Amino acid sequence: RVAAAAGALRPPAVRGRPKGTLRRIEQVEEVKDLAFEVPPEHARVVTALRSPEFLRWRYLQGPDVTRELLVYEGPGGRCLVGVNRRRRGRRGQVRALFVLDLWGDLPLEDTPDVARALAERYRPQVDALVFRGLSGDRERALLASGFVSRLLPRATGVCIDKQGRLPTRDWYLVPADGDTGH
Repeated sequence: RVAAAAGALRPPAVRGRPKGTLRRIEQVEEVKDLAFEVPPEHARVVTALRSPEFLRWRYLQGPDVTRELLVYEGPGGRCLVGVNRRRRGRRGQVRALFVLDLWGDLPLEDTPDVARALAERYRPQVDALVFRGLSGDRERALLASGFVSRLLPRATGVCIDKQGRLPTRDWYLVPADGDTGH
């Protein structure tokens, strides 16, 4: 009964088997061969360049052994998935998998399948999946499949462009772009 009650709390998005697969990237050279282009949803926004140097620094170097860079390949496309694991809760009792970045040619409707694949892969190691910094459409796809959203009381980052030199006021920043990805 306890297991059934706990299972009922899990969003429908992570129930069932994923249609796609996840593969861990061990060497950044593997990413070069995949030739990820800027996704159309980010073509007109300011965002980080996912160069091999950036990806190596963010996911493959440094002391944080919980960081990983994965490739999700599903029925509609593929994307890079950057993750790390952190403890949450007042006493650190919740083991969370933070999705630091989703980048690539992934249809919006496949976003919940990425969550399913992550839940399957990390089930013994984590209690919760946390997505931040997604585009509004991707967030809505997760919400429609059973995820919940929590509004933060203030912006997690700001940009002041007093001279108006940037080509747009639209940004796509994710946790992997800053110190929260460490």
